[in-house]
Amino acid sequence: MPLNADLKRLELSVPTYYGSVAEKLAKELGLPEFGEPVVPVLVHEAEGVRIILGTHDYDDLRKPDIQIERRPNGWAIFLHPEPGGDASGFVYFLDDGRSFVLPEHGPNPIEMLDRGDEPPEIDEVDGPVPDVITQDHPELGRDDIGLAPDVKSCARCVQTKEYSGDWYDVLCPECADRTEGDWVCPTCGRSGSFETMGGDGAANPDCCGTPSEHVDPDEATE
Repeated sequence: MPLNADLKRLELSVPTYYGSVAEKLAKELGLPEFGEPVVPVLVHEAEGVRIILGTHDYDDLRKPDIQIERRPNGWAIFLHPEPGGDASGFVYFLDDGRSFVLPEHGPNPIEMLDRGDEPPEIDEVDGPVPDVITQDHPELGRDDIGLAPDVKSCARCVQTKEYSGDWYDVLCPECADRTEGDWVCPTCGRSGSFETMGGDGAANPDCCGTPSEHVDPDEATE
């Protein structure tokens, strides 16, 4: 029977689970377990099944994905948490009920947790308390629903500061501003942005074994 072209892909919209966040007051106030944001997920045929998390665009390589293959005696599941990167690990389901997790060697291998451990940060909420939690109870704050204070430690200055949308990955706004502009290698003369020259968080760019020099963007325009 030929495969119906319309069945080769399935677009879903998945709500965010807040059950663990709202657990403290769920019974008392009737807080919802699921709500905004609703995130797109694409299930697509790809010599097996490819599940792309966070988009309905099959060619979007900026999103993580899971590849599922059928094997003679079970299923092989390839985990790609880093968009466009190599697999961090593999999960195997055998038809007899056994299952296995195999970390991959590479820059981002899957981390194995001990029994009873919780995945770090999976249920942390950055920024304002989600509307889904407080939509019927605007008087609630972060402490009321058991959330940690909305602060974060900067990887560069190692100071704990209030977290906001102005942060650049692991850098606070002040440290992020100080990495802007060109960085120049004093040995070979190569220049480029902080990331282009190999800067990463707290580490300054290092080219030819020599620390690169920062050119302040304000001085460069004078």
